[in-house]
Amino acid sequence: MYRLFSVFPVSMLALVLSTASMVHAQSDDANRPGLALPASAFEVVVPLNVNLSDGVAAEPISLSPDIWYGVTDEVSVGLIHSVHGALGFFGFDGAIGTGLCFTGEDHGCAGGAYNNLGGEVLYAFMNRDGLHFAGNGGFQAGSLDPFVLALKVGMRSMWRSGKFAAMVAPSLFFGITERDSGNDESFTIPLTAHYAVTDTIHAGVQSGIGGDFQGFADTYFIPVSFAGHYVWNEFTVGGVFSIPFLGASDVFGGGGVASRTVSLVGSYRGSLW
Repeated sequence: MYRLFSVFPVSMLALVLSTASMVHAQSDDANRPGLALPASAFEVVVPLNVNLSDGVAAEPISLSPDIWYGVTDEVSVGLIHSVHGALGFFGFDGAIGTGLCFTGEDHGCAGGAYNNLGGEVLYAFMNRDGLHFAGNGGFQAGSLDPFVLALKVGMRSMWRSGKFAAMVAPSLFFGITERDSGNDESFTIPLTAHYAVTDTIHAGVQSGIGGDFQGFADTYFIPVSFAGHYVWNEFTVGGVFSIPFLGASDVFGGGGVASRTVSLVGSYRGSLW
């Protein structure tokens, strides 16, 4: 498996905000692809992640910002620190301590004070009758020490109808380094549903599945997350409550609700000119 979980203690074991931001910011131009930022636009998404799992509450606490820039109306590039940015799932950042981790290695920051880094390119190639498709890919380092690198290849698709939107964002990961330690081929399939209660208040739910291609029965996980947020001009603020391993193999504790996380998320979208 792509070793974002390589530093995850098995005993302790959103694309919701991103989907909402995309839905809220759509242009009236029906011909422009809807999953990429407009040219010269940027977006900064900053989640503050807190572990609420049994016996390890607030261990860790981390900040995992993602930054995206629109090169053209169809092409965006991103600098990724969050598991949400890497895998598409909310919930794991609060348990692992990605990006900047504040509580120390003895209190949940298994990768140290700074961990998890990736770069990604997204190409939005279709927008038709509320359907949006994009391809994305890049490199993700799930651990910096040891250096655990994987190639990511994925796709995003979104369907919008009125106030409702649904997204599926499958990704494949191909381990490059530390393959002997389990950094081999794996996949994730996040499924996100989003509803605009009003023009400014949005809600969503996310689930899906992930695991290794080889030994899937021993490595699978099924998370669930619930999100709500408020949109004000270029700003979005909200929260996500997650159960990362609602269903899971024994290596992740066998599933259940003992593992819980919460993320307080803020984002800002602007333009360089």
